[in-house]
Amino acid sequence: MKVFEMKVFGKKDFKKITDFLRKPGLDIKIKVNADCAGMTSYRAGGKCKALIEAGSETALSALVKYLADSNAGYFILGEGTNVLFNDGYIDLFVIKLTGDFDKIALAGNGCISAGAAASLQKLVIFAAKHSLDLSFLAGIPGTVGGAVAGNSGTTVKGICSSIKEARYLYVSNGFYGYRNYPLKTADYGYRFCILPDMAIITGILIAPETAEREDILKTIRKNIKNKKRSQPIGSRSPGCFFKNPSGSSISAGEMIDDCGLKGFHFGDCVISEKHANFIINSGNASASDVFVLSKIAAGIVKNKFNIELESEVKLVGF
Repeated sequence: MKVFEMKVFGKKDFKKITDFLRKPGLDIKIKVNADCAGMTSYRAGGKCKALIEAGSETALSALVKYLADSNAGYFILGEGTNVLFNDGYIDLFVIKLTGDFDKIALAGNGCISAGAAASLQKLVIFAAKHSLDLSFLAGIPGTVGGAVAGNSGTTVKGICSSIKEARYLYVSNGFYGYRNYPLKTADYGYRFCILPDMAIITGILIAPETAEREDILKTIRKNIKNKKRSQPIGSRSPGCFFKNPSGSSISAGEMIDDCGLKGFHFGDCVISEKHANFIINSGNASASDVFVLSKIAAGIVKNKFNIELESEVKLVGF
């Protein structure tokens, strides 16, 4: 992904896109030279070529094929709770799913169908109301699609372990189509999910465990209370910045804390006093401020523990 200094969106590019959008039957909205900072929980970053909203499978597949044929890069955005866009101009189209992808419904046999654009917390509450237990996901921000892509959850259980089937746009040998794919344990792991020929996750069929409704709601309240006590909930942050190192008995946050970095500032961002794996925009931090602070923390951890910390936050345009 290339990053350029801010420039005006080219007239030829604009005409190509607007001509494409005039095609009948496409549920697409576009905003050119879109502000990336407003798309994320960090409230930092530059601008991209355009923010494009696709509201149906027909629109999405046509859009992705068009961008691929134009050799144009794109990035799929959920709620922006786990993303940091670079400063300046990012030579990408940002795609956001809306409309048909923002639906949750019972699907029979103890299953729920959920679109990729649906709120993860709405899914958790919907499930609880029907005595289906997804309480381990309580308090995790973002969309269903983002949660699946990163296998969101606790350190011992991710959402993918409850998914019966994923639906996604796939690309194979220049062919674009949709596939309903039964997940296997080999398809996912800690903070990742990789499916054959997958371009974009569009929805899931999830089969949660059953439990008493009040017990589930009680656990949800307890989990959210615990998060509020141990994490800087509500801050301008995407949550944990680094993945927990594989095979280590010490978490990334514990390593950063052990290095004495809680409260450490760079520019207008700071490592949280409450949880050391949270890097917070405490004022008007640039994306560069956040990125540099993450590198400082990772470097000090490397020197002390000889472990390379890997970003859990998606870094776009760096």
